[in-house]
Amino acid sequence: MGLMARLHLTDTQLGVALHTSPSPFPVHMAHVELLRATPMELEESARIDGCSRLGALARVIVPITSGGIAVTAVFAFLASWNDFLFALLLTAQRSETVPVMIGNFQTEYGNDGPR
Repeated sequence: MGLMARLHLTDTQLGVALHTSPSPFPVHMAHVELLRATPMELEESARIDGCSRLGALARVIVPITSGGIAVTAVFAFLASWNDFLFALLLTAQRSETVPVMIGNFQTEYGNDGPR
């Protein structure tokens, strides 16, 4: 018997809110591990060569950190997918989340999702 069932939180809004809160890990990973680890001298040298701050970000910083940005996007996607699966399996009718409601648009002819 799971923890949510023992606490009588299955199919309640509180149970869904407690479990599907957003994870701070992707934000921490993007900020600390990517942007702070990138040497500031790269932006400074781009600024000396005539780039604005936004130009230095777009032409120097983003291409260097693109691999880490992609990994962060994968982590964020997996966290949201796990939250969808949890809400799909743990809730019934009273406390469905919006993605679960969209996924459950079914008719006798098939999926009747948004077009």
